[in-house]
Amino acid sequence: INKTYEVEYFNLKKDGTFEYQFTLNPFIQLNEIMGNVAEPSTQHFLLYDVYSHLTYADVDEHDINDPYHQESIINIKQGDTLTYDKHFIFLDSLMVNANTNPESQKALDVMLIAKIKMQNMLGEFSYADAIYAVKNNIAQSFPAFLEDGDLKYKFIFSEVNAEAGSIKIKAYEHIDNEKPFIIMKAIIFPYINLLWIGAILMAVGTLISVIQLFKKVKS
Repeated sequence: INKTYEVEYFNLKKDGTFEYQFTLNPFIQLNEIMGNVAEPSTQHFLLYDVYSHLTYADVDEHDINDPYHQESIINIKQGDTLTYDKHFIFLDSLMVNANTNPESQKALDVMLIAKIKMQNMLGEFSYADAIYAVKNNIAQSFPAFLEDGDLKYKFIFSEVNAEAGSIKIKAYEHIDNEKPFIIMKAIIFPYINLLWIGAILMAVGTLISVIQLFKKVKS
């Protein structure tokens, strides 16, 4: 399976406008067993060639039903301040709501609420609650969603570390947070046709030598 990219090249004119030149189509061969292989694309001109090669591309398929990806693990204690994707993350408090009725026939029900605060580089805050609940010995997490303008994040309260006195939160970025991009290396090979002409002349010379040798042997 190949994943092909269409890359258009433009020339910057003196008046500041761009003039279309050509299009290259480098691609990546997707191979789960042997690993992905980047294949180049080349534009040929009379006196030089333009060679392009992909050095980075996001080839992972994202679940359209869950637009949050790029999982990060955050281990945080109450009162801690951590950095995440150019934001400061605070755990303001951790609230516990438990059923402590000893006469209850049900298993102990516990709900932990992590009060999360996020601050951007402008000093603006947003707030949300990430919930970790245990009911009938079954744990379940209810994610918190935070937004900063066009940036969207999801935080899942996934684990409690009683010994360290901390909790583990899984943080995800929305797929729209990062615009798709590739990193490509483009190389210009000058006078590449001289190399091909030399190779052709060598091949022709070798062929003539073989023919002459064959004639001498035959005669």
